[in-house]
Amino acid sequence: MTKAVLNTVTFFLLGVIVPAVQAQSLPENLRDIVNHSKQLESIVISSIRASDHMPVTESTLQQQQVKFNYAGQEVPVVLAQTPSVTWYSDGGHFTGYSYLRLRGIDQTRINFTLNGVPLNEPEDQGAYFSNYPDFLNNIQSVQIQRGVGTSTNGTGAFAGSVNFESPSLLDSAGVEMQVSAGSYNTWQLSPQFKSGLLKNKMAFYVRYSNARSDGFKEHSGTKGRTVFVSGGYFGRKSVIKFTAFNGMSKSEMAYLAVSETDLKSNYRLNYLGEDERDRFHQSLAILQHSLAISRNSYLLSTVYYNHLEGNYDIYFAPDMLNFAVRSNFLGGIINYQHEKEKIVLSAGLHAAQYQRHHFLRVKPNLNENLYFNTGEKREVTNRQRPQTKFFFVIPT
Repeated sequence: MTKAVLNTVTFFLLGVIVPAVQAQSLPENLRDIVNHSKQLESIVISSIRASDHMPVTESTLQQQQVKFNYAGQEVPVVLAQTPSVTWYSDGGHFTGYSYLRLRGIDQTRINFTLNGVPLNEPEDQGAYFSNYPDFLNNIQSVQIQRGVGTSTNGTGAFAGSVNFESPSLLDSAGVEMQVSAGSYNTWQLSPQFKSGLLKNKMAFYVRYSNARSDGFKEHSGTKGRTVFVSGGYFGRKSVIKFTAFNGMSKSEMAYLAVSETDLKSNYRLNYLGEDERDRFHQSLAILQHSLAISRNSYLLSTVYYNHLEGNYDIYFAPDMLNFAVRSNFLGGIINYQHEKEKIVLSAGLHAAQYQRHHFLRVKPNLNENLYFNTGEKREVTNRQRPQTKFFFVIPT
């Protein structure tokens, strides 16, 4: 594969526009809120993550590690820097349809979550990161668990699990503009705004991303945009946080393998036609409430809604067929965590309802279905995880 050269220029404008409360000048009451809120924010992700002393094989990438040499690449490209992860793309470039394998197992057997909310589609177990480009620019950290790991929500984690954490709203205020450009007419524009903690105890975050590439293979281009927003209210004993994204992508498809003989004559050959394309839109909304019941006990409540809709064109002579899907995924999660001395008890309940409609039409007549069917799934699961910390002193 020929690597596309990407260059990134990022501009930071700090402490402008927004009258945010900066950490060094916080009144004592707001300093207490920040300290408690950071602990409550960590509860959101710690309930499904492995800690350092757990017997789990994992790698955790913090934001600065994720963004090292990051210029809008798809999720599999970045995760491949960790052990046991490989990746490839349909078009031979870093954007658009890309796939990863963990321990040699494809990504439909990997559990993906954002703040504990499932990202995999329940019907085909797919996680379609190309539907919302530049996803990793909105991530505070990501943990990859290889093999047997902690209990999580969503599809089975036969290969392992990957859980993402959205940005902390308690970081300093600022405005950022990221511009990337590279080979094969690849470019990305991505402005970001953070309010920091305001005097009314609220905080906001928003990023808009617009990306496109012509692709390495012939007519394998992709273009898309994503809006990622988050906002929250930070009380002394509770945090209410809303996180959402809305993504759209249009891709020229290039998934067919090319024979070695044909590659020798045209290394960029794509067997699919220029008219074989897809168009997808996906959005996710998450509302979470974190409550400190006592000094050592916490309760996290989550409701979420995931919507996916799109279609793609495949040529079966003499017709151009249009396959379309539309799905709705609604769920709720309750997690309880108690910590005391060397004992940590975590328990959770997840209930979800999923429905996906399937359509097949012949272009240009998109108003008449050759077939229509619906797949449904309802789920209620619970988990309990007692944990004891042991420390051994080895004499020397």
